Parts: sequence; structure tokens; C-alpha cells
Amino acid sequence: MALLSTPILPRRATLAKIWEMTSAADKNPPQSPTLLTAEERPWPVKALTVLLFVQSVGLLTLAVYNFITLDLGQALVTETLIALLFGTAAGSLAFSALSLLALVAALGFFGLWRTAWLNGMVVQGLMLFIALVMYFQGERFYTFVMMIYGIFMVIYLHHPDVQATFRPNVTPDGLEEVL
Repeated sequence: MALLSTPILPRRATLAKIWEMTSAADKNPPQSPTLLTAEERPWPVKALTVLLFVQSVGLLTLAVYNFITLDLGQALVTETLIALLFGTAAGSLAFSALSLLALVAALGFFGLWRTAWLNGMVVQGLMLFIALVMYFQGERFYTFVMMIYGIFMVIYLHHPDVQATFRPNVTPDGLEEVL
């Protein structure tokens, strides 16, 4: 019953505040957003830029390592050779694509692109997924390193300064500013 007795329309004082906000916004239009300089960027954004570059290089190294460690001596049967080549090529291709995506995310963090945070989270999610698949297929020496690095990056991407840097600016009338 208490839910039915609450008023649906906002109170008169709230409407007056909304009217004041919209009239104030008309008098003082929002300034055009400026890009932050290197000195104004929060240090977690700078650190994540470097960490994403390091991750990109590490994933590219893993792609090359997976391709180089192909042992053709084990593959005596043609079906085994095809399966071995397909598995190695798929792993190398996955690491190469993930390395490229990590590089794009790092460049996005450097340029403060609006989608950089999302790209960074996608990189971490895909890397953790690949690490889990590798773990269940058979333990490799770098699987746990990938998992620990990915978890650290996810936690670090949720730092309040990082989220505040990439949060869209909202005007008083509820619309997002276009950068």
C-alpha cells in the first residue's frame, strides 16, 4: 500500500530546481572539452598505458614462441600433422590478434580515446579466456602468469581515477557532450 501512496510526479521544489538548472545552462554554455596534457593525466592512466604496451609485446612474444615450438618430429601421420599445425597456427593467430588489440588499447589510453577503457577490458577478458582454455588443455609454464597479469589489469582498470578519466561528460539536461 505504501507504494501506491507515493506521488508519481515530482514535487514542486524539484521542478523549480530543474528549471533553474536549465536556465543556468542556457546562460553559461558548457566549454568545449580539452584534452589532458601528459602532466594532467592521472598516474594510473599513465601506468596502464605502459602496462598495455608491455602486454602487447608479451602477447606477440607468445605468438612467436608458439609457432617456433612446433615439433614436426612428433607428427608422423598426416592427420596428426594437420591437427598440430592447425592448433599451433590457431594459438599463434589468437595471440597475434590479442597483441594487436592490446596495442590499440594502449594507444587509446595514450590518446585518451573514449573507448580505450572498454578495449582494455576486452583484451583482459579475452586473455583470461585463452589462459583458461590453455589451462584445461594442459598446463603450460606461462598460463598462470597470463592469469595473474590479467587479474591485476582488471583490478587496476577499475581504479577510480581511471574510470573518472574515461567517464563521459554529462550536461545538466542529461545529454552527453560530444568530444
